[in-house]
Amino acid sequence: MKYLTLAFTLFIGTVMAEPIPLEELALSTIPKQLAQVELPSGMRVYADPGAPPTLIHYLRQAGNEIVDSHPYDLAIMPYGSALATDVHLGIWYESQGGFGHHLVKLTPELLDKKVKAMECFHLSQSKRTDFPGIIEAMAEAFEGAEAFEWDECQSMEDFDALIIAAPHPDDAEIGAGALIATLENTSTQVIVWNLAAGHRALMEGQDLSGGAHYSQSLMKKVPGSGAITDPAVKREIRAEESFHALHYLNGQITVRQLDLPFYEAPGYQTGADDASPLNEELSQLQDKKILILAPYPKDEHPAHRMSAYLIEQVAMEHPNVTMGYYRTPWSDYYNLYLYGQSGSKLGALVGTERLAGKGERAYSLEQLGGPLAERYLVFKRDESL
Repeated sequence: MKYLTLAFTLFIGTVMAEPIPLEELALSTIPKQLAQVELPSGMRVYADPGAPPTLIHYLRQAGNEIVDSHPYDLAIMPYGSALATDVHLGIWYESQGGFGHHLVKLTPELLDKKVKAMECFHLSQSKRTDFPGIIEAMAEAFEGAEAFEWDECQSMEDFDALIIAAPHPDDAEIGAGALIATLENTSTQVIVWNLAAGHRALMEGQDLSGGAHYSQSLMKKVPGSGAITDPAVKREIRAEESFHALHYLNGQITVRQLDLPFYEAPGYQTGADDASPLNEELSQLQDKKILILAPYPKDEHPAHRMSAYLIEQVAMEHPNVTMGYYRTPWSDYYNLYLYGQSGSKLGALVGTERLAGKGERAYSLEQLGGPLAERYLVFKRDESL
């Protein structure tokens, strides 16, 4: 599967449509982008074998025929394949290879439940992070659904248990909250592994006021106002928030706060001390057919990437486990790194999700066209030559 980064401009024939700056496109999601341009229709389009599937999807939707040989009207080829005389129709950047094989439709009720799970229970972060904006924008990017990748020949009903591996104690709710909720009162056992404590997040005592779900013993340790600095207290806060949010989504869920050591390691490097607890967890489920969902391996957040790598390595040792992936705000063509501070309804990476040196501003055009992206040209041959 190709893992690319997204931005797209389009020109129709030799007449240029109203130009759309790449900077602006970097601030929008695919459906918004395509609404701003007129896709060609009724054409034979040659697609390179590695061409972005999402672009092919939309070209087909617009009434074009995708072909693998001459003659053709348009071509989708890797950047650098076109001749100087070709008429360029645009450049496409894509990440993660398009739509997921498995979608969970976000009804208004499910969308509202996801938002409430974050706003009502993750109080330590909700003042700094636009959870409603993030959740609604992710839903819009996938045409009103949560999108997942696993063996397309298998449905959720084929598994006895679902494990969602969350690098931080809110990633499962954000990326798979609807899936978790729809599995309530079903035969599928749902388990969330919170791999890390998330105690590096900024927190202030006053943000927790009114949170009836916090235990009395915890609140005695929390200052009435000002920064919360004790890492142990912050661990407790994140754990209790995630526990209650996940049980709000699914009353039968099992939440395992694992606090693996990789979170404290340089570069989030994983090792045997991280794998051992996961193997122990799986040994207790060896009689079940399990689907494990982790963030995409190409997720921009390093903790997410290393979590995916860790889960993949562990899953390989267990023949009853199928590996799959879910999206976070740091993955796929909906990627918060591509949002700028101004003009974005998400306000870029707000609050504690911002990493040092990243998320402060949109990628530069040089970065979009550099090693972070694999570019594909859409072009038309000049038939007069």
